[in-house]
Amino acid sequence: MQTREKEAPVMQTRKNPGLHRSRRDRHADAKKKGPATLAFRHRCYLPVLAGSRRAVGRAHNDSKPSVYHPATDLSRCIRLGVVTLELGVLISGTGTNLGAILRAVEAGALDARVRVVVSNKADALGLVRAREAGVATATVSHKAFATREAFDAELVRTLRDAGAEWIVLAGFMRVVTPVLLDAFKDRVVNIHPALLPAFPGVDAQAQALAYGVKVTGCTVHFVDAGVDTGPIILQETVPVLDGDDRDALAKRILEKEHASMVRALDLISRGRVHIEDGAARRRVVIRPERE
Repeated sequence: MQTREKEAPVMQTRKNPGLHRSRRDRHADAKKKGPATLAFRHRCYLPVLAGSRRAVGRAHNDSKPSVYHPATDLSRCIRLGVVTLELGVLISGTGTNLGAILRAVEAGALDARVRVVVSNKADALGLVRAREAGVATATVSHKAFATREAFDAELVRTLRDAGAEWIVLAGFMRVVTPVLLDAFKDRVVNIHPALLPAFPGVDAQAQALAYGVKVTGCTVHFVDAGVDTGPIILQETVPVLDGDDRDALAKRILEKEHASMVRALDLISRGRVHIEDGAARRRVVIRPERE
């Protein structure tokens, strides 16, 4: 039997109530700010583990538990309007993109809840960042599993147990397998420090410098079975300056990553992101803002 070294998700005392306010309160705040920010007039429930008994949130008036519909179709759900994204964030390091997400949620700029932060490294600084925000954390060491698939199966269990429905790879330095991708179909989002399809894989900043490009950037995309090949949601450009080294370029790209990840998740929550099946490959279409 394979020994599994895993720290179970530990719920922390909510140190920052702004991250976990009720939908009614957030709706009231948005209404005060005007129609442009009234993003809470629709509610929709996303599919989670089939057969789960957990209701996926509450009705618009927060008065009664919602009815769970395990067969809810994601595309139909998105068309109903803005959704609250129930996020599971996977990290391996400092978690600066996680920090950007937490700040956006706290500020009311992103309609989401971070249900759990999971790392494959127990000493990842991003876990400290999550705990300080009152978010549940878990450590699942990839070294405790004989195969990538077994590791991903444990990730799926941990994420589902925490109530995560959308998965964000925020500096998660592992290649995910179809075990995780099939469990969260078209709901796994990654950010890559290059303008894909250029410079996929590891150390994209060094690749850009070695190639001598004048412009690079970052890409937020859905994850598929390839390496950085999934449908692109959005991209931001960063100039490569004379005298740049890897660290200087990476720092400027990272600043763009923070804003890009939040922007992409916001587009998803507003129902504006649609994946189309093209003849050659799948692509993302950004729909106009709802009236």
